[in-house]
Amino acid sequence: MTIEINADTVSARNSMEEISLHWSSIKLVQFTDKYLFLYWKPADAFIVPRRALDSDAEFRQFCDDCLQNWNAAKWALLQSGPNVKSRAGNQC
Repeated sequence: MTIEINADTVSARNSMEEISLHWSSIKLVQFTDKYLFLYWKPADAFIVPRRALDSDAEFRQFCDDCLQNWNAAKWALLQSGPNVKSRAGNQC
């Protein structure tokens, strides 16, 4: 399986299928010394093992890049969220 990231999406593909998700679709980013987990559902995640990258430093950078892209997408959603205004007599 190949996983690629950019500022907008995280994509995974194998010989049979490809899935591409916007960072805002990722619900949780977690990592340990050995694995990176990018959850898009409670039981569905892209899992990147440390051994998939050439060095510990490269793995840490990949984790940091994922976290930065995910946080940027979450922040953009907050900034563009619904602008709810209350009027006298109306409940939101």
